[in-house]
Amino acid sequence: MMHWQSLYFIILLPLIIIKSNASFLYNTNDNSKTIFDCFDSYIVDDRYSYEHVSFRANHLIPYCRRPLSIDPTNKIQGYIENTYTFKNLRLQGITSENLLQWSISIDIIEQYSIYLIKKNIEFDEFIFNNCSSSWFGSSCQYTFNLSMPIESFGDFVNSSFVARRGYHGKILIHTCYRHLSGCYRGPEPMCLDWREICDGKIDCIGENFGIDEEYCEELEINECNEDEYRCHNGAQCIPYEFFRDDHQSKDCLDGTDEAEDDSAEALALDRIRFDCIESMMFACEERTCRQPHEFSCGDGSCTNYYTIFYLFDFYQIACLSTGRAAYYRQAMYKSVKQYPDDCYLLLYCKLGFYNILQNDTYNIEDCLRANWLSIDCTLEYLSFPREPIFYGYFQPTYSKNLLINSANGAGWPAYICTDPRLCLYLPKTTNLINGLDCRLAPRYEFHRPSLAPRLRNDSEMCGFMGNIIKYKSNSSLFYCKKSDKYISKHRLIDGILDCYYGEDESYSASCSLNDTQRFNCTSEKKCLSPIGIGLDKPQCKNGEDEYFESNEMFVYSHLCNHVNHDAQLPPEDDGEHDENNCEWWPCHTPYTRCDNIFQCANGIDELNCPNVNCNINEFKCQIINSTKNYYCIPQEYIYEKPLDCINHDFSKMLDRKIFYSNNLTFNINQQYISWKEKTCLTKNDICVNSSTNDQQLICNIVEKENIRFNFTFSVDLYNNRTSCNLVDQDYYRRYSIYYFSTWNLGYFPPIINETSLSSRQSINIKPKKPLEIKTNIELIEYCNRGIVIFEGKSYEKKCLCPPSYYGDRCQLQNQRISLTFQIRPVGTLGNKLSIYDIFIYLIDEQNGIIHNYEKITYISSKDCNTKYNRYLLYPDQPKNVNHTYSIRIDIYEKLTLFNYYGSWNLSIPFPFLPVNRISTQLRIPSEKSQLSINCSIQCGNHGQCFNYINSTKEFCYCDQGYSGRYCNITYQHSCSSDSMALNSSICLCPLDKFGSKCYLQHKYCQSNKNTCQNNGKCIPYNYHTNHDEFFCLCPENFMGSHCEYQSNRININFKIDSIPSLIFAHYIISHNDKKHERIIKFKKVPFDQYSIELFYATPFNLLFIEFEKNYYLIVVREKPIQSENIVTNINEDNKCENITKLLNSTILNYKTLRRLKYYQLPCIENLKLKCFYDEKYMCVCDKNRYSNCFEFDHVSYDCLGNNYCENNGSCFQDNLICP
Repeated sequence: MMHWQSLYFIILLPLIIIKSNASFLYNTNDNSKTIFDCFDSYIVDDRYSYEHVSFRANHLIPYCRRPLSIDPTNKIQGYIENTYTFKNLRLQGITSENLLQWSISIDIIEQYSIYLIKKNIEFDEFIFNNCSSSWFGSSCQYTFNLSMPIESFGDFVNSSFVARRGYHGKILIHTCYRHLSGCYRGPEPMCLDWREICDGKIDCIGENFGIDEEYCEELEINECNEDEYRCHNGAQCIPYEFFRDDHQSKDCLDGTDEAEDDSAEALALDRIRFDCIESMMFACEERTCRQPHEFSCGDGSCTNYYTIFYLFDFYQIACLSTGRAAYYRQAMYKSVKQYPDDCYLLLYCKLGFYNILQNDTYNIEDCLRANWLSIDCTLEYLSFPREPIFYGYFQPTYSKNLLINSANGAGWPAYICTDPRLCLYLPKTTNLINGLDCRLAPRYEFHRPSLAPRLRNDSEMCGFMGNIIKYKSNSSLFYCKKSDKYISKHRLIDGILDCYYGEDESYSASCSLNDTQRFNCTSEKKCLSPIGIGLDKPQCKNGEDEYFESNEMFVYSHLCNHVNHDAQLPPEDDGEHDENNCEWWPCHTPYTRCDNIFQCANGIDELNCPNVNCNINEFKCQIINSTKNYYCIPQEYIYEKPLDCINHDFSKMLDRKIFYSNNLTFNINQQYISWKEKTCLTKNDICVNSSTNDQQLICNIVEKENIRFNFTFSVDLYNNRTSCNLVDQDYYRRYSIYYFSTWNLGYFPPIINETSLSSRQSINIKPKKPLEIKTNIELIEYCNRGIVIFEGKSYEKKCLCPPSYYGDRCQLQNQRISLTFQIRPVGTLGNKLSIYDIFIYLIDEQNGIIHNYEKITYISSKDCNTKYNRYLLYPDQPKNVNHTYSIRIDIYEKLTLFNYYGSWNLSIPFPFLPVNRISTQLRIPSEKSQLSINCSIQCGNHGQCFNYINSTKEFCYCDQGYSGRYCNITYQHSCSSDSMALNSSICLCPLDKFGSKCYLQHKYCQSNKNTCQNNGKCIPYNYHTNHDEFFCLCPENFMGSHCEYQSNRININFKIDSIPSLIFAHYIISHNDKKHERIIKFKKVPFDQYSIELFYATPFNLLFIEFEKNYYLIVVREKPIQSENIVTNINEDNKCENITKLLNSTILNYKTLRRLKYYQLPCIENLKLKCFYDEKYMCVCDKNRYSNCFEFDHVSYDCLGNNYCENNGSCFQDNLICP
């Protein structure tokens, strides 16, 4: 018998989740459904910093049989090991918990549990099949036919898609959207992809020309609220908090809420990670092309549309993850086979088809021996392709006589024809061939003719001139007069050419558009659309848009770093820029360290860097003319010979003389300088013979003294002219964003008994080794983006399709709603500690009937930073256009069963779109919803009237047993007696129950009373399948997967005269890949006490205590420590001073950029100073007495604009993101 560990695949497990064996097939076939036999692929995608989850995406993708039709008489059986009846199992003492360990449908397990509880003898003879190893299903009819065990279905899905990497450029995935009636995309098998609807270009040609762009003007005129970001195509309004919140989380269907992948160095790894050939997540499946005039590859990736149908580029590389481009090109070649044989042979030879087509009717030999004078082709003109889609718009038409007289592969068209409806702006013609406007083809002058450069300008004119659908006058539209085109005003100054003559990008009044989300260029009067921020090419004159977060953010970390005119730091209007006036700036800082630039003359800033495979105090030295080989050179054996700089022309590069010697190769005398002994090399050291070891106050970057060196730092090995380079020329961080780093800050107070605390750390569950599956390409292609499964003893191939596809081979694209939502509690601490069950319904607006639903369990303290991705499917395919649907989300308090809390309503705009992508943020109010007074709708005797949380709209919340818009429809249900029926088939389970009818018990939290210790609350974590997966909700002073450890404790002693009654604790957490995080806690100080205790679970770097407008730095941890107890003091020595007390008035009056360059002085001149601050920064003195500053907002959080405190009390947030 096969035992699986879990149905769900978890990329990075949260630290306090425990897993055990279970795996369930559900929704088993009752011969009346077209969606049946389902598995869930559950993915929790975490990004960690110091074990702290900084971002989480929660995906649930059901894979089901979704055939076009079913045969109710076709009963397939597989390999059954034993057959039992429910009575047999009961007599053997088998419990439903026992069955949970087997590969059995969860529907059968729950039915058996009901049988045991109700003792219903009618089910005594219900047959249960115990399947042979590797077989499963109600009749043991399915197998994955693997030679290895798998722990979960999610593992299998992930590994199956990863295996597709090996077929990159070879695979063919072909799916179609069939629900746009009458669309002709081109010759078979060409078909419409759902992403091609409302993409700004005509894809449906022929009789129903342009039907794919019908109604799409509604997107262009769509407007959003001020607190929302308008996705560039206008199809969505998302919360502005989602704009540029994480480059892996694209919430717009067109992906424009995040920076374009190719424009960000940091996304290189993510492009690999989210290569759509191996991903079924929303980042691929629920994604259209970012810009108009791109070609959809069918899996979320896109390529240039203009060249995709340029049919004579023999080496076209596009859509390698699906083969859609090459497949369609092949289809167009084969479509001309409709011509008579001799006409086809003429095209085949003269246009060079033999370079493209393999295993065709003809080959190059047929062309070489053909007698063209006797060819039997009666057609005067031949067209290729057969449709006007070459370069997107054109149909080259060839004269038979000209082709006969041309060389093989050198055929040139006589005419270029277009459908006038496709392009209205080409020169008028008088030639009409096959119903198309045709004009003489341009002549060619090259040996090898090429149509592409001749037609590119015309194709761009067709793409950017005019509208296929003329908009009526609308205040939200801008008219490109020269280009005769209407566009949304949001497209103005966005860095993308939308009008052929560029009127949209030369618009001079962009700052008068009344758009608060535009970026205001400081160097010119220009306001950029949000999508235009951070592009490869700066849109502002001085490039200040290249870092959009804030004009002051990250300034300090980019100062005086030897990167002249850093794009992150635009110059100020007084001429001050990032690399002048740097005489007080050291060469070795957290932000010059390990950037592969030798800011320090002796390279100490590049010594002992992470990810360098050398020993301590060794430099990596790349062997010249080798990309992989390198030496590791000890610092103690590197010497430098001083140079004659007096006669050197400093307009030229000065090559320093650097040697490696272990004293065995050649004599090192007093003329040489040791890099190890000379801790600070200066110009005087390098340019004169000096052996003194005098040290200066600041070790500057030598190049700032008007002396430049060859940047490769070539080292002469053993003085034998064998050289290597200390700088890897293939890697630079010159244009990276440097986030706040705590390097070299040290530890204060000192660490005590660190080793003894290690045993207290929470259990870390390491990601398991990925399952390696080798699947042949035929099986992959059979189910397209689905998963192949085998049925019956004949091993007939069947497909499990994700919600985005259906059909016997997952070959058809589904109409659907792809919902992304984030939940944030608002209000009191009690709200933050709550647990909720949340139901998401797809509702028919006319009758209030629920057609599809999803459910999650939400734990406020843990899931605040989670985005949930869920699918909702319409009851019919295609959806009924006469019905209006909406989404209703109901929330219930989990710990108090049946306590209804409130509801949200989400409209589904633009019903003509095949996929409605909805991204939203749900805020749980501090108090539950109250009955609506003076309700305008009648809810009868079995319903109550409420307002939605997010609107004034009213609705009826129905009593158990009643449903419908007015609670006038009765229903019967089969939910357990201790649950609550929400619908005839939807049950709200108690905390300890799960299953579709709530008859299955979460035994782990019940049977093991010590699961969560120290009054921790045991929460079953996943209602879908895993009955033994749990979460411990711990009290503040306990932590660990079982609440078994006392929380980290900080004992603070007040060594000052005046003891405050209230303090604020500012925890600072540094991240490598994003801005530092700040968590604020407040605590009352009991009267007449001189010490307090703080508890914390998240490791941190710095802790500041604030009271009475003063700051004290009481804890410094260069690297966070997972678990420790700290004793520290508040006294005058760790008080942070205001910068106004430390610098003179002249410096204080400088503008920000210049003033910051003197922030090294306070730490150097005040040896006891630990920290200081100004209006924007908090600065800490490091171990070398240099200053390290980071952005610090002194203004109190405003509780998201809501003050929950009465009687003029002040409201504070502990965390800006998750309060």
